[in-house]
Amino acid sequence: METIAVEAEVVTPVNPSESLATELSKQGITDAQIEKYRADYMGLTIAGVDDKDGYALVKEARQTVKKTRVAVDKIRKNLIEPHLKIQKAINAEAERITDLLEPIESYLKKQEDEVEAELERQRQERERAKQTKIHERTQQVLNLGMRFVGNTYTLGAVEIDVVDIKGASDENWDAMIAQAEEENRAIEERRAAEEAERIAEAARLEQQRLEQEAERKRLAAEQAEIDQQRQELENQKRKAKEEADAIVLENRSPRLTELGFERTGKGFRYDTTWHYTDADVIGLTSAEFEAQLSDFTAYRDEKLLRKQQEQEQAEKKRQEDEAAAAAELKRKQKEDKARQTRLKGDKKLFLQMLAKIEEIPYPAFTQDETKALRETFGMRYRELLSDFRNQLENL
Repeated sequence: METIAVEAEVVTPVNPSESLATELSKQGITDAQIEKYRADYMGLTIAGVDDKDGYALVKEARQTVKKTRVAVDKIRKNLIEPHLKIQKAINAEAERITDLLEPIESYLKKQEDEVEAELERQRQERERAKQTKIHERTQQVLNLGMRFVGNTYTLGAVEIDVVDIKGASDENWDAMIAQAEEENRAIEERRAAEEAERIAEAARLEQQRLEQEAERKRLAAEQAEIDQQRQELENQKRKAKEEADAIVLENRSPRLTELGFERTGKGFRYDTTWHYTDADVIGLTSAEFEAQLSDFTAYRDEKLLRKQQEQEQAEKKRQEDEAAAAAELKRKQKEDKARQTRLKGDKKLFLQMLAKIEEIPYPAFTQDETKALRETFGMRYRELLSDFRNQLENL
């Protein structure tokens, strides 16, 4: 296939009088050449991803057309710089030629894009298949109960590396899984045997527990019978003691109450020093009880005597206090009478002064504000006079 090598960078400065067509012709870019591109390239196709020759031809053709298009644009720019006046005409010619080249390039680009898209789809499909296989293999080892340690799955003596999961051939992988399945069966058999042994041992221990429980119940029944007999004997002893204690308490209670003890619930009380519980009264021997009564009688008589003396002393002091108070009252009354006699004249003059002050007339105010202020003054003035009259009365 004939191609034209076009390098826009090597375009030499043009004569201002030369046209774009002339410059393009010098570079071999003519309508005839473009029609040749159309004829040669628009029929190119790629049979598929395996058509490497067709792909190479399409790519080479597209690059040639692209270089030509780029060269046209470069020539356009070179012509515009020295010839601003003909810029519009040059741009139009360049655009026309570019429009002629663009469908060819687009067609060729489409051919390339379709192949590259298919190649990408196939790559992604292979990657999905790879990831699916990795997931399935990982699930296989997990279903077998293999444990992940570091970069390796282990089960007993069997190990499968992560690298094997990703890259082992199907044949090698099947062999690895078969080995792991065999190890898994052996482990399950051992577990089943251990479980059967555990169940048998549990049954033996349960039987032993039932026998021990039966023996415990038998011994408990025997002990319960012994405890019942002991309890009945203790109840009999306690009842006999309670009856004897009741007789003692019944005999001693009148003695205590006659001496002044008060019955309080389950006890006797005279004061904070002498008091007994029923158990105290019952627990004393006859000699101890009589000795305690004798001691209490002496304590009571002494306490009564001391109380009588205190009452007599209190009565004497009360009489003395009343006499002193009467004398003090008489003295104060005498002093008050003398003071009232001394103040009588001044108190009369003070009352007359207050009366004259109270009779002072108010000016005849005409404004509401001063009238209100006068009322306030009058109220406080009257309160002041009343306060001084009270003080004078109490003087």
